[in-house]
Amino acid sequence: MKIEQMESYRFTSSYNTFKQCVDITKELIDEKKIMILFGCEKNVNFSLSISKEKFQEGYPDIDFKDYQKILFDEIAVIIEQNIVMPDFEEPSLKEYLMNKEIDESNVFEILNEKQNKRKYVYDTLSVENAVLRYNFKNRTLANKLGEINFEINKFVFPNNDELKYAVIEMVSAEKLSMGNIPNFLDNKRREDRTKFVCDKHDIDYIIKQLQEIKEKIS
Repeated sequence: MKIEQMESYRFTSSYNTFKQCVDITKELIDEKKIMILFGCEKNVNFSLSISKEKFQEGYPDIDFKDYQKILFDEIAVIIEQNIVMPDFEEPSLKEYLMNKEIDESNVFEILNEKQNKRKYVYDTLSVENAVLRYNFKNRTLANKLGEINFEINKFVFPNNDELKYAVIEMVSAEKLSMGNIPNFLDNKRREDRTKFVCDKHDIDYIIKQLQEIKEKIS
């Protein structure tokens, strides 16, 4: 059985491609084109501020979609694993692989590759106060930001003047979604939803208020 064919196993990239993506992530973090977020929409998440075109210009030998998949499906998960499971050995993964009736030599190879991926992330992506930031968001009783959604519309007045506006929805939750876990298994999560309308001047005001808050906690 090929590892790519195993359902629910996400760490399927080749080790060399994975290392390349980790190195790219380190460069983009240093250039402030990626931020690592803790407890914001996901337990560990990335915010990218680089376009597909700029990415392909800088890294032509890897597809942007392939990079994003490895970034969110592998690297983000490994950062969390390295925080909550500092021991790189994973007995549960070994048990999972054995239950798939994979040849024992292949099991050893997969486990070794996974450990190497975790070690490489640990050695390469040092995040300031990562454990403190993760644990605070994970343990706080206050709600955390779960989603931001928006729609852009326009209102047409009787004289045919038009005004563009946004309807913004923010969702906060006691605990964040568990990723690929179906909603009916995650029904203990309580959400608060707020939806409001903004024109561009309102958005400028919100940005200004957020900037002031940022300055006060920096």
